[in-house]
Amino acid sequence: MLEVELLRAGYGPVEVVCGVSLRVGTGETVALVGSNGAGKSTLLRAVAGLVPLIGGTISFEGQRLDGLPPHRRLEMGLGYVPEGHPVFPFMTVQENLELGAMAPRARAHRRRNLDRVMELFPVLGRRRRALAGTLSGGEQRMLAIARGLVGEPRLLLLDEPSFGLAPLVLARIYRCLAEVGPSGVGLLLAEQHVARALSLARRGYVLSQGRVVLEGGSEELLGHPQVRRAYLGL
Repeated sequence: MLEVELLRAGYGPVEVVCGVSLRVGTGETVALVGSNGAGKSTLLRAVAGLVPLIGGTISFEGQRLDGLPPHRRLEMGLGYVPEGHPVFPFMTVQENLELGAMAPRARAHRRRNLDRVMELFPVLGRRRRALAGTLSGGEQRMLAIARGLVGEPRLLLLDEPSFGLAPLVLARIYRCLAEVGPSGVGLLLAEQHVARALSLARRGYVLSQGRVVLEGGSEELLGHPQVRRAYLGL
């Protein structure tokens, strides 16, 4: 589904991602893990079209994305949920979710997709008329993910879902994410919480200083001495 080859990207003269190659299959959940500053967010932003490429190629379902603006990538089925709580605080939960269904591919199925995400995140259904800014941090994170899913993506790029969340809230969000994969939506998940991300994903890539230093199956990576020492404290 997604093929990234020797991607280089950054900000001005600073190259943050240095020749990364990765792939995500149809309906597959893949983890992109590493410490803060490893280049995970920049890589996702480059794939989403928010950071210009310095070099390399990006293909989605056989079509090159290089040079396409973000809205065209969204229309093709490539969704993106940035780090933090990117909601519109003075709009209701319902209005935030409806904004996620503005792409042409999602408009025809808006009601079905709204019902599906409210079933996935029941708290959003209960608080659909509340202003998004009155939700807790965890609820805002759920709203951001749900808005991404309402857009009917074929692949959702998800940046740091654990950011700033208490362990119980994080576990709740990951339980919901575990239900997304079987629905046919692929996930590329960038995460500092290595153990949690690899428990959800089938495969993973470990980034360090903008480069892939390890890749493989999740169990293989969790058992790798470098991962256990650097990220799991073992």
